[in-house]
Amino acid sequence: MSEALNHDIEVQQNVDFAVSFDYTGDEGLPVDLTGFKALLEVRRHGTGDALLSVTEVDSDGKVIELGGADGRITVKLPYDEVKGMTYPLAQYDLVVEDGDGYKWPVAYGAFKLSKGVSQWPSS
Repeated sequence: MSEALNHDIEVQQNVDFAVSFDYTGDEGLPVDLTGFKALLEVRRHGTGDALLSVTEVDSDGKVIELGGADGRITVKLPYDEVKGMTYPLAQYDLVVEDGDGYKWPVAYGAFKLSKGVSQWPSS
């Protein structure tokens, strides 16, 4: 598998959030993610309890979608999740696990929050 991508993420707290990664092998070709699982976690300074953990669709609407043969991984967080985040700067990583249980790093970096400009009125 290829080396993990160092990629900072900035999340605006006033909208839904999504980010995609194209996972490639050493030859630069997409890795077929059929049968894989994925995990994204956010922690302060890379240690301590997870501030955010996303695997598959959960009751809060957080989701990681695996694109199968095209190697695309998409992480989605709904507005209701991001509006309540309180950590302005943390670290994240995204890891995949293949069908044999081997775990591979995909991406890592800073996880930054910004308030955004437009604010939805309370309902």
